[in-house]
Amino acid sequence: MPRPPRVRVRPRPTALHALGMGAVAGLAGGLAVILAQEAERRLGLGPAASPWEAAVRNEARRRGRALSEARVRTLAAGSRLIYAAALGAGYGLARARLVRLPRRARASLLSALVYAMNFPQGPGRAARGLLSPVFGYTTARVYEALAG
Repeated sequence: MPRPPRVRVRPRPTALHALGMGAVAGLAGGLAVILAQEAERRLGLGPAASPWEAAVRNEARRRGRALSEARVRTLAAGSRLIYAAALGAGYGLARARLVRLPRRARASLLSALVYAMNFPQGPGRAARGLLSPVFGYTTARVYEALAG
């Protein structure tokens, strides 16, 4: 009688490992959003400045500091990437702990991630436009690739 094929079962990642994979996935998602936004800007399809850039300008003005346009864009991108990494870390931890969730429930988790990414722009803008799915899709795909 032939032996049954071996099934390799991958152990569930530790919380720290899941946080790390999620943070890396979130960084990739955040970078994808920044690149998509820059493409939209150069094609004339998007706004001249992101809400993140507006927030940096407002804070600099409040503190009485003058910032160059390059500095504003750098600080805005850095802020967005930190936020994206934090969201990705939360996503990674949730995915690692909720492995047995049905596909639809995992999709709901991804939707919540997309909403959270857009929340700083205001709840009314969440889940609108091209950038929302870019972050969620990229983060989920990168996390799955890292998790194996």
